[in-house]
Amino acid sequence: MAFSNNAQPVPMFRVDRVSPFKLPSILGYLGPMRIELFLGQLSGHHFIFEQGTGVVGSWTSPLSPQPMLSGERFSFKPTPNVEFGFSLTTIFAGPGAPLTVHSYLKSIFSTGNTTPGASGKPGDRRSAFDLTYRLPLLRNWATFYADGFTEDQFSPVAYWDRAGWIGGLYISHFPKIPKLDLRMEGVYTDLPIGGAVGPGYWYWNATYRNGFTNDGNFMGSWIGRGGQGAQVWSNYWLTPKNKIQLNFRHQKVSAQFIGGGGSITDLGGQTDYSVRKDLDLSLSMQYERWLFPAIQPGVTRNFTTSLTLRFTPNKSVYPKESLESSIGSMSFGQESTGGRP
Repeated sequence: MAFSNNAQPVPMFRVDRVSPFKLPSILGYLGPMRIELFLGQLSGHHFIFEQGTGVVGSWTSPLSPQPMLSGERFSFKPTPNVEFGFSLTTIFAGPGAPLTVHSYLKSIFSTGNTTPGASGKPGDRRSAFDLTYRLPLLRNWATFYADGFTEDQFSPVAYWDRAGWIGGLYISHFPKIPKLDLRMEGVYTDLPIGGAVGPGYWYWNATYRNGFTNDGNFMGSWIGRGGQGAQVWSNYWLTPKNKIQLNFRHQKVSAQFIGGGGSITDLGGQTDYSVRKDLDLSLSMQYERWLFPAIQPGVTRNFTTSLTLRFTPNKSVYPKESLESSIGSMSFGQESTGGRP
């Protein structure tokens, strides 16, 4: 919810303690602890709000300098089956607010805020909480996980009714079917509380008008703003490399956020097969149905297939190179209004 792989990677300086450590005294009961920190610079931001000036920027010229993004995560493992963590991300600096040690520390430790566009603004802050619990009653082959996220609050646990949440269950294998796994999860950012945290509240900021994006691509959860949805996918592992996957995803967007609301449903399958040691084949198919009246009236459907061959030359000839070629990719669409395929 707080930082996903939807967008291109952010150029960053990153510190990750690979080996966990224990805190002293009674805090040691929290178990092994890990810390991860990063500081990077975003790209593709074009607009910012400044006090006394208003919104400044242009679609043709990116801001200079671009805003910075910082992130921190602290995770604990009090028992072999339980792990939880807290994280914080902040968009700060940019035009009129230079990057300094003071502005960086303020973006992390400040407990207050300012009016939008103020020069002393600590930044656009978001906090998150994640939990993983292996179910011992099911012999540890099932894992429950949750991921909470909130805007401008210090923790989604303290403000659970003002947070977006993902809840999921991962089953690594089934009795008598050890090669089959299953993952199911539901997610929402369309809170029933409404008001100040109604549709559109998430991933947006009054100062940094391009929101939680990098190079124009969204860095948060696929559910986006003012949405709710679910997804399920399952793999059958023929070998450690060869698998068959089926997947389903449904997303619904609030009509209070986008006029007329909207929905999208995907159903697909994929197979990865190693033909031989240096040749891999991947085949995927996907059916999609979407309806967003604000974009286009009527239901739109499409079907996409792709075939990829990956050839890895012998290491004695090309020790550090591999060749990948997409042999074919076809997409077919049919509108319910009678459009041509």
